[in-house]
Amino acid sequence: MNVAQKLNKIQTILKQMESLKSVNESEYLSNEIYQLSNRISDNVFRIAVVGEFSSGKSTFINALIGKDILSHARQETTATITYIQNVQVNDHRCGTGLVAFRDGRTKELDHFEDIKTYTTAQSGGKVAETISSVTLFVHFLGVDEPVLLVDTPGLNGTAEHHREITLEEIKKAHACFYLLDSKGITESDRSLIRLLIDYQNSFLFLQNSIDMLDISEGDTPEKKIERDEEDIQKYFINQGINLHHKVLGISALKALASRDTSIKKLYSDEFAKEITESDRPRLYQESRFSQLEQYIEDLITTGKYKEVIIDSVFKRLRVLLEGLLGKLDEEQQLNQAMREHDEDTKRIQAAQDILQKIQNTQEDRERRISNFVKSLSADQRRMLENEIKSQLQKLYESICDQIDCEIPNYQSYLDFSKTHGKGISAYFSQLIEKQLKDKYTQEFIGDANLLLHHIYEKTIARVETYTSRKSVPVDIHFIIDSPTEVFEMEDNETMNAIEDTQRRIQRSKKKLETLRTEINEIEVRKKQQDKLNRWPKVHTIDVSAQKRANSQH
Repeated sequence: MNVAQKLNKIQTILKQMESLKSVNESEYLSNEIYQLSNRISDNVFRIAVVGEFSSGKSTFINALIGKDILSHARQETTATITYIQNVQVNDHRCGTGLVAFRDGRTKELDHFEDIKTYTTAQSGGKVAETISSVTLFVHFLGVDEPVLLVDTPGLNGTAEHHREITLEEIKKAHACFYLLDSKGITESDRSLIRLLIDYQNSFLFLQNSIDMLDISEGDTPEKKIERDEEDIQKYFINQGINLHHKVLGISALKALASRDTSIKKLYSDEFAKEITESDRPRLYQESRFSQLEQYIEDLITTGKYKEVIIDSVFKRLRVLLEGLLGKLDEEQQLNQAMREHDEDTKRIQAAQDILQKIQNTQEDRERRISNFVKSLSADQRRMLENEIKSQLQKLYESICDQIDCEIPNYQSYLDFSKTHGKGISAYFSQLIEKQLKDKYTQEFIGDANLLLHHIYEKTIARVETYTSRKSVPVDIHFIIDSPTEVFEMEDNETMNAIEDTQRRIQRSKKKLETLRTEINEIEVRKKQQDKLNRWPKVHTIDVSAQKRANSQH
């Protein structure tokens, strides 16, 4: 089935759903159908870039653009959603930006020099609370098709709104690039990925910072990717999680330096060698960026990205159809019960029985959910405790190494107070306190917030299993080995499932209408019978009284 056929099929299904009474009575379903109707006419290809802060998201996007625009550092920087919208070279917006504030105001940017003021957490002010998004209009990758890169703040940031705005972008994205820093897949990464799996099934993991690997110690990009694959297998695949993925090693920093001639040094070290023009082709080759860029270019220029958009709508539509079918089944069962119990007393008893059953089921589900939350929170707490112990052990070892360095002999012990202006205990106590405050405390708070959000999302998912029919997962394959193949869905399986669900909904709708007609007829007959029963009874009494009166005369 080609793109046009899929588009026609979606439009037909949406129109049929709009005619259902259950949809019109549900604000949620009506809104979802409205959004899907708008989305199928949207040709913009959305790619969300996700990862922990310090993983290199902004540097990666800068490398794709070919210019050092977004702020990047080994700390949390991005404070709001930043859209990088691809436009044609002759577009009057090219090279400009647009800031959208939460109060509805907008501000045009004639250049990118001031962009950090509106996107970074270090710029001062409450960026996440006051700014909705920042859009940069840029021509990149040498293509004119509408592509939208989304730089997200992340889910483990400390700002209050980071998690909410990031999750909304993940839900809307057609593709997800997950950046990993030089440490590979950490415990925090694993928690974040488990949360994202609720919204994305396919990931392109980009093992960034391969330029930081110690090749002399045998730590090659190939071995690093192999370890990432082993971790994914261990922590996700072996745990029963259906995860489609690909791991690719890159150096976003080298790719950026190879393109942006304003970058004079690869690293900030004062002894670092300056980059010459002859160095830049070599840096690009070492960045391993060519395979990724070729893949994205082929995806866009061949028009395959349009299939990705349509397939993502199909996936969401299938979930809605399954939920709607469950709603219709429940309504049909209720009407069936009312039809089977025609007499007033039986219908009242049937309704009471149904209500009691619902009440019993509700109490049982509440107990299950309560036990689920207790078990999940205990697991997450142990995970956080282990992470904290690990970080504190590293801090302890670091302080011990610094003590050995500062006090290598007895004489340095005696001269310590003169050199540092304070005693050994006071000096290292303040040092530990500063590191705990500046680094570890914020990391612990971020991890704790992430785990709490993970518990919340998993609990909501568990509650939803009790309120609607569970949707059948659809596999979307993200394969980078062949650039012409991208995010493919199993079309036949998907279409068969959707058509089958649609037929079941139509059958349920017809049964529901028949039941409603029968119930209305029963109620009309009941009212007529009640009226007849009341009227003859009064009339008979009046005639009898008249006869008795006549006999007396």
